[in-house]
Amino acid sequence: MWRQAVQWLTVCVLAVGAGAVHQWQTGRIGVLGDYAYVVDTAWRIAQGEVMYRDFGLPHSPLTFHVQATLIKVFGFSYGVTAWYCTVVNVVYVVLTYGLVRVLVPGWSGVALCVPLVWLAPHSIYPHPFYDPDVCWLVLLNLNLLQWVATRRVGAVVAFLGGVTAVLPALAKQNVGYPYVALVVVAVVWWGWLRERWVGAGAGSRGEGKGESKTEGTAELDVVGLRWFGAGVAAGVVGAVVWLGLTCGLWNYWRWVFVSASRRLARPTILETYGNYAPWARGLVLVLGWWLWQQRRNFANLPWVSTASVTLILGPFVVTSAITWLCEHFFSV
Repeated sequence: MWRQAVQWLTVCVLAVGAGAVHQWQTGRIGVLGDYAYVVDTAWRIAQGEVMYRDFGLPHSPLTFHVQATLIKVFGFSYGVTAWYCTVVNVVYVVLTYGLVRVLVPGWSGVALCVPLVWLAPHSIYPHPFYDPDVCWLVLLNLNLLQWVATRRVGAVVAFLGGVTAVLPALAKQNVGYPYVALVVVAVVWWGWLRERWVGAGAGSRGEGKGESKTEGTAELDVVGLRWFGAGVAAGVVGAVVWLGLTCGLWNYWRWVFVSASRRLARPTILETYGNYAPWARGLVLVLGWWLWQQRRNFANLPWVSTASVTLILGPFVVTSAITWLCEHFFSV
Protein backbone atom coordinates (compact mmCIF):
# COMPACT_ATOMS: atom_id res chain seq x y z
CA MET A 1 0.00 0.00 0.00
CA TRP A 2 2.78 2.46 0.90
CA ARG A 3 4.49 1.76 -2.42
CA GLN A 4 1.35 2.76 -4.30
CA ALA A 5 1.10 5.91 -2.19
CA VAL A 6 4.71 6.83 -3.00
CA GLN A 7 4.11 6.14 -6.68
CA TRP A 8 1.02 8.36 -6.73
CA LEU A 9 2.96 11.06 -4.88
CA THR A 10 5.70 10.85 -7.51
CA VAL A 11 3.12 11.17 -10.28
CA CYS A 12 1.65 14.23 -8.53
CA VAL A 13 5.14 15.76 -8.50
CA LEU A 14 5.44 15.03 -12.23
CA ALA A 15 2.02 16.61 -12.80
CA VAL A 16 3.04 19.75 -10.93
CA GLY A 17 6.21 19.75 -13.04
CA ALA A 18 4.09 19.69 -16.21
CA GLY A 19 2.16 22.67 -14.86
CA ALA A 20 5.41 24.49 -14.10
CA VAL A 21 6.70 23.82 -17.62
CA HIS A 22 3.53 25.35 -19.02
CA GLN A 23 3.94 28.45 -16.88
CA TRP A 24 7.52 28.71 -18.13
CA GLN A 25 6.32 28.35 -21.73
CA THR A 26 3.70 31.05 -21.14
CA GLY A 27 6.41 33.51 -20.12
CA ARG A 28 8.76 32.45 -22.93
CA ILE A 29 6.42 32.24 -25.93
CA GLY A 30 4.38 35.16 -27.19
CA VAL A 31 0.67 35.01 -27.93
CA LEU A 32 0.19 32.81 -30.99
CA GLY A 33 -2.30 33.43 -33.78
CA ASP A 34 -4.66 30.53 -33.03
CA TYR A 35 -5.25 31.98 -29.57
CA ALA A 36 -7.07 34.93 -31.15
CA TYR A 37 -10.03 33.13 -32.70
CA VAL A 38 -10.55 30.96 -29.62
CA VAL A 39 -10.73 33.99 -27.33
CA ASP A 40 -12.63 36.11 -29.87
CA THR A 41 -15.28 33.40 -30.23
CA ALA A 42 -15.46 32.95 -26.45
CA TRP A 43 -15.85 36.72 -26.02
CA ARG A 44 -18.77 36.78 -28.46
CA ILE A 45 -20.45 33.91 -26.62
CA ALA A 46 -19.90 35.69 -23.29
CA GLN A 47 -21.67 38.74 -24.77
CA GLY A 48 -24.75 36.65 -25.59
CA GLU A 49 -24.18 35.51 -29.17
CA VAL A 50 -24.90 31.87 -30.04
CA MET A 51 -22.51 29.71 -32.04
CA TYR A 52 -23.79 28.38 -35.38
CA ARG A 53 -26.91 30.55 -35.15
CA ASP A 54 -25.44 34.06 -34.94
CA PHE A 55 -22.07 33.25 -36.51
CA GLY A 56 -20.49 30.26 -38.21
CA LEU A 57 -17.55 28.20 -37.03
CA PRO A 58 -16.53 24.71 -38.22
CA HIS A 59 -15.49 23.58 -34.74
CA SER A 60 -17.20 21.89 -31.81
CA PRO A 61 -18.52 24.22 -29.09
CA LEU A 62 -17.14 23.00 -25.77
CA THR A 63 -13.73 24.72 -25.72
CA PHE A 64 -15.27 28.05 -26.67
CA HIS A 65 -18.03 27.77 -24.08
CA VAL A 66 -15.52 26.90 -21.34
CA GLN A 67 -13.48 30.00 -22.17
CA ALA A 68 -16.67 32.08 -22.37
CA THR A 69 -17.61 30.88 -18.87
CA LEU A 70 -14.18 31.90 -17.57
CA ILE A 71 -14.64 35.33 -19.14
CA LYS A 72 -18.05 35.72 -17.51
CA VAL A 73 -16.75 34.68 -14.09
CA PHE A 74 -13.31 36.34 -14.02
CA GLY A 75 -13.46 38.83 -16.85
CA PHE A 76 -11.11 38.69 -19.82
CA SER A 77 -7.59 37.93 -18.62
CA TYR A 78 -4.68 36.26 -20.33
CA GLY A 79 -3.56 35.02 -16.92
CA VAL A 80 -6.84 33.17 -16.36
CA THR A 81 -6.55 31.29 -19.65
CA ALA A 82 -2.93 30.49 -18.82
CA TRP A 83 -3.87 29.01 -15.46
CA TYR A 84 -6.65 27.01 -17.12
CA CYS A 85 -4.04 25.42 -19.39
CA THR A 86 -1.80 24.75 -16.39
CA VAL A 87 -4.60 22.89 -14.64
CA VAL A 88 -5.27 20.87 -17.82
CA ASN A 89 -1.59 19.88 -17.94
CA VAL A 90 -1.66 18.71 -14.32
CA VAL A 91 -4.89 16.74 -14.74
CA TYR A 92 -3.61 15.25 -18.00
CA VAL A 93 -0.60 13.65 -16.32
CA VAL A 94 -2.63 12.26 -13.41
CA LEU A 95 -5.30 10.78 -15.71
CA THR A 96 -2.67 9.27 -17.99
CA TYR A 97 -1.04 7.48 -15.07
CA GLY A 98 -4.46 6.27 -13.94
CA LEU A 99 -4.65 4.23 -17.15
CA VAL A 100 -0.96 3.40 -17.59
CA ARG A 101 -0.72 1.77 -14.17
CA VAL A 102 -3.39 -0.75 -15.21
CA LEU A 103 -1.23 -1.97 -18.10
CA VAL A 104 2.21 -1.29 -16.63
CA PRO A 105 2.11 -1.61 -12.83
CA GLY A 106 4.76 -0.42 -10.45
CA TRP A 107 7.50 2.07 -11.10
CA SER A 108 7.54 1.21 -14.79
CA GLY A 109 4.21 2.97 -15.19
CA VAL A 110 5.54 6.00 -13.33
CA ALA A 111 8.62 6.07 -15.57
CA LEU A 112 6.45 6.10 -18.70
CA CYS A 113 4.79 9.29 -17.44
CA VAL A 114 8.07 11.18 -16.96
CA PRO A 115 8.19 12.52 -20.57
CA LEU A 116 4.76 14.09 -20.02
CA VAL A 117 6.43 16.79 -17.93
CA TRP A 118 7.69 18.22 -21.22
CA LEU A 119 5.22 16.65 -23.64
CA ALA A 120 1.84 17.27 -21.98
CA PRO A 121 -0.39 19.17 -24.45
CA HIS A 122 0.01 22.68 -23.09
CA SER A 123 3.73 22.22 -22.48
CA ILE A 124 3.98 22.38 -26.28
CA TYR A 125 1.12 24.73 -27.17
CA PRO A 126 0.54 27.06 -24.21
CA HIS A 127 -2.91 28.43 -25.13
CA PRO A 128 -6.46 27.01 -24.81
CA PHE A 129 -7.29 24.74 -27.71
CA TYR A 130 -9.75 21.97 -28.53
CA ASP A 131 -7.11 19.27 -29.11
CA PRO A 132 -5.84 19.27 -25.50
CA ASP A 133 -9.43 19.57 -24.26
CA VAL A 134 -10.63 16.50 -26.15
CA CYS A 135 -7.54 14.54 -25.02
CA TRP A 136 -8.05 15.09 -21.31
CA LEU A 137 -11.80 14.48 -21.60
CA VAL A 138 -11.17 11.13 -23.31
CA LEU A 139 -8.69 10.24 -20.55
CA LEU A 140 -11.24 11.26 -17.91
CA ASN A 141 -13.97 9.08 -19.38
CA LEU A 142 -11.64 6.11 -19.87
CA ASN A 143 -10.60 6.33 -16.22
CA LEU A 144 -14.24 6.42 -15.15
CA LEU A 145 -15.10 3.50 -17.44
CA GLN A 146 -12.22 1.44 -16.06
CA TRP A 147 -13.27 2.35 -12.51
CA VAL A 148 -16.88 1.34 -13.08
CA ALA A 149 -15.86 -1.92 -14.74
CA THR A 150 -13.43 -3.02 -12.00
CA ARG A 151 -14.78 -1.55 -8.77
CA ARG A 152 -18.00 -1.71 -6.83
CA VAL A 153 -19.59 1.70 -7.44
CA GLY A 154 -23.07 3.02 -6.97
CA ALA A 155 -25.58 3.33 -9.79
CA VAL A 156 -25.50 7.13 -9.62
CA VAL A 157 -21.71 7.24 -9.92
CA ALA A 158 -21.74 4.82 -12.87
CA PHE A 159 -24.52 6.80 -14.54
CA LEU A 160 -22.73 10.13 -14.15
CA GLY A 161 -19.52 8.55 -15.43
CA GLY A 162 -21.38 7.53 -18.57
CA VAL A 163 -22.70 11.04 -19.08
CA THR A 164 -19.13 12.32 -19.43
CA ALA A 165 -18.63 10.14 -22.53
CA VAL A 166 -20.39 12.75 -24.66
CA LEU A 167 -18.02 15.56 -23.67
CA PRO A 168 -15.23 14.61 -26.14
CA ALA A 169 -17.78 14.83 -28.98
CA LEU A 170 -18.61 18.37 -27.91
CA ALA A 171 -14.90 19.24 -27.77
CA LYS A 172 -13.78 17.97 -31.20
CA GLN A 173 -16.05 16.16 -33.63
CA ASN A 174 -13.56 14.06 -35.59
CA VAL A 175 -12.14 12.56 -32.38
CA GLY A 176 -15.08 12.71 -30.00
CA TYR A 177 -17.78 11.07 -32.11
CA PRO A 178 -15.69 8.00 -33.04
CA TYR A 179 -14.75 7.71 -29.36
CA VAL A 180 -18.40 7.80 -28.27
CA ALA A 181 -19.21 5.14 -30.87
CA LEU A 182 -16.43 2.88 -29.56
CA VAL A 183 -17.60 3.36 -25.96
CA VAL A 184 -21.16 2.45 -26.96
CA VAL A 185 -19.94 -0.72 -28.72
CA ALA A 186 -17.82 -1.75 -25.72
CA VAL A 187 -20.56 -1.07 -23.16
CA VAL A 188 -23.26 -2.84 -25.20
CA TRP A 189 -20.99 -5.85 -25.66
CA TRP A 190 -19.85 -6.18 -22.05
CA GLY A 191 -23.13 -5.02 -20.51
CA TRP A 192 -25.69 -6.85 -22.59
CA LEU A 193 -24.41 -9.13 -25.37
CA ARG A 194 -21.42 -10.93 -23.87
CA GLU A 195 -23.48 -13.09 -21.52
CA ARG A 196 -25.68 -14.26 -24.38
CA TRP A 197 -22.76 -15.05 -26.67
CA VAL A 198 -20.31 -16.49 -24.18
CA GLY A 199 -22.87 -18.00 -21.82
CA ALA A 200 -24.43 -16.94 -18.57
CA GLY A 201 -21.99 -19.08 -16.58
CA ALA A 202 -18.85 -17.48 -17.98
CA GLY A 203 -17.04 -15.45 -15.40
CA SER A 204 -19.85 -15.77 -12.86
CA ARG A 205 -17.61 -16.78 -9.95
CA GLY A 206 -17.18 -14.61 -6.88
CA GLU A 207 -20.77 -13.44 -6.36
CA GLY A 208 -20.46 -13.05 -2.62
CA LYS A 209 -21.58 -9.75 -1.17
CA GLY A 210 -18.26 -8.93 0.37
CA GLU A 211 -16.14 -9.54 -2.74
CA SER A 212 -14.88 -6.83 -5.03
CA LYS A 213 -15.19 -6.81 -8.80
CA THR A 214 -11.49 -7.29 -9.23
CA GLU A 215 -11.96 -10.78 -7.83
CA GLY A 216 -14.26 -11.75 -10.69
CA THR A 217 -17.82 -10.69 -9.91
CA ALA A 218 -19.00 -10.47 -13.50
CA GLU A 219 -22.57 -9.78 -12.42
CA LEU A 220 -21.56 -6.53 -10.72
CA ASP A 221 -19.48 -5.61 -13.76
CA VAL A 222 -22.55 -6.00 -15.93
CA VAL A 223 -24.72 -3.91 -13.64
CA GLY A 224 -22.20 -1.11 -13.43
CA LEU A 225 -21.61 -1.09 -17.18
CA ARG A 226 -25.33 -1.02 -17.86
CA TRP A 227 -25.71 2.05 -15.67
CA PHE A 228 -22.70 3.53 -17.45
CA GLY A 229 -24.40 2.84 -20.77
CA ALA A 230 -27.56 4.50 -19.53
CA GLY A 231 -25.46 7.54 -18.65
CA VAL A 232 -24.00 7.60 -22.16
CA ALA A 233 -27.51 7.55 -23.64
CA ALA A 234 -28.63 10.31 -21.27
CA GLY A 235 -25.58 12.39 -22.16
CA VAL A 236 -26.29 12.06 -25.88
CA VAL A 237 -29.94 13.01 -25.39
CA GLY A 238 -28.94 15.95 -23.18
CA ALA A 239 -26.44 17.19 -25.76
CA VAL A 240 -29.01 16.93 -28.56
CA VAL A 241 -31.60 18.82 -26.51
CA TRP A 242 -29.08 21.53 -25.54
CA LEU A 243 -27.96 22.03 -29.14
CA GLY A 244 -31.54 22.01 -30.40
CA LEU A 245 -32.71 24.61 -27.88
CA THR A 246 -29.74 26.94 -28.36
CA CYS A 247 -28.34 26.98 -31.88
CA GLY A 248 -30.62 24.54 -33.66
CA LEU A 249 -29.63 21.06 -34.81
CA TRP A 250 -29.55 21.98 -38.48
CA ASN A 251 -27.19 24.89 -37.84
CA TYR A 252 -24.94 22.61 -35.78
CA TRP A 253 -24.91 19.93 -38.49
CA ARG A 254 -24.29 22.46 -41.27
CA TRP A 255 -21.26 24.06 -39.60
CA VAL A 256 -19.66 21.23 -37.60
CA PHE A 257 -19.98 18.47 -40.21
CA VAL A 258 -20.88 19.80 -43.66
CA SER A 259 -18.73 22.94 -43.57
CA ALA A 260 -15.86 21.26 -41.73
CA SER A 261 -15.76 18.32 -44.17
CA ARG A 262 -15.42 20.71 -47.12
CA ARG A 263 -12.18 22.03 -45.61
CA LEU A 264 -10.46 18.64 -45.84
CA ALA A 265 -7.61 18.32 -48.34
CA ARG A 266 -8.47 14.65 -49.07
CA PRO A 267 -4.85 13.42 -48.73
CA THR A 268 -3.82 10.03 -50.08
CA ILE A 269 -2.85 7.11 -47.84
CA LEU A 270 0.82 7.63 -48.69
CA GLU A 271 0.63 11.34 -47.84
CA THR A 272 -1.07 10.57 -44.55
CA TYR A 273 1.08 7.67 -43.34
CA GLY A 274 4.21 8.02 -45.49
CA ASN A 275 6.28 9.85 -42.86
CA TYR A 276 8.13 6.92 -41.35
CA ALA A 277 9.91 8.81 -38.57
CA PRO A 278 6.93 8.71 -36.13
CA TRP A 279 6.42 5.01 -36.87
CA ALA A 280 10.08 4.32 -36.14
CA ARG A 281 9.94 6.24 -32.86
CA GLY A 282 6.80 4.36 -31.88
CA LEU A 283 8.39 0.98 -32.60
CA VAL A 284 11.45 1.95 -30.56
CA LEU A 285 9.25 2.91 -27.60
CA VAL A 286 7.23 -0.31 -27.83
CA LEU A 287 10.40 -2.41 -28.03
CA GLY A 288 11.87 -0.59 -25.02
CA TRP A 289 8.69 -1.12 -23.00
CA TRP A 290 8.60 -4.83 -23.92
CA LEU A 291 12.22 -5.32 -22.90
CA TRP A 292 11.56 -3.55 -19.59
CA GLN A 293 8.65 -5.88 -18.88
CA GLN A 294 10.79 -8.92 -19.73
CA ARG A 295 13.93 -7.86 -17.86
CA ARG A 296 13.36 -10.40 -15.06
CA ASN A 297 13.33 -13.19 -17.62
CA PHE A 298 16.78 -12.04 -18.73
CA ALA A 299 18.31 -11.72 -15.26
CA ASN A 300 21.57 -13.18 -16.55
CA LEU A 301 21.79 -10.40 -19.15
CA PRO A 302 22.32 -7.14 -17.24
CA TRP A 303 22.35 -5.10 -20.46
CA VAL A 304 18.63 -5.72 -21.06
CA SER A 305 17.54 -3.18 -18.44
CA THR A 306 19.97 -0.58 -19.79
CA ALA A 307 18.84 -1.20 -23.36
CA SER A 308 15.17 -0.89 -22.43
CA VAL A 309 15.66 2.43 -20.64
CA THR A 310 17.76 3.69 -23.56
CA LEU A 311 15.07 2.76 -26.06
CA ILE A 312 12.30 4.35 -23.99
CA LEU A 313 14.12 7.62 -23.34
CA GLY A 314 16.19 7.65 -26.53
CA PRO A 315 13.67 9.33 -28.89
CA PHE A 316 12.98 12.07 -26.34
CA VAL A 317 16.67 12.71 -25.67
CA VAL A 318 17.59 12.74 -29.37
CA THR A 319 14.73 15.08 -30.28
CA SER A 320 15.59 17.42 -27.41
CA ALA A 321 19.27 17.44 -28.35
CA ILE A 322 18.56 18.19 -32.02
CA THR A 323 16.18 20.98 -31.01
CA TRP A 324 18.77 22.52 -28.69
CA LEU A 325 21.52 22.31 -31.29
CA CYS A 326 19.31 23.90 -33.94
CA GLU A 327 18.30 26.74 -31.64
CA HIS A 328 21.85 27.54 -30.48
CA PHE A 329 24.04 26.80 -33.48
CA PHE A 330 21.94 26.63 -36.63
CA SER A 331 19.28 29.28 -36.08
CA VAL A 332 18.87 31.87 -38.82
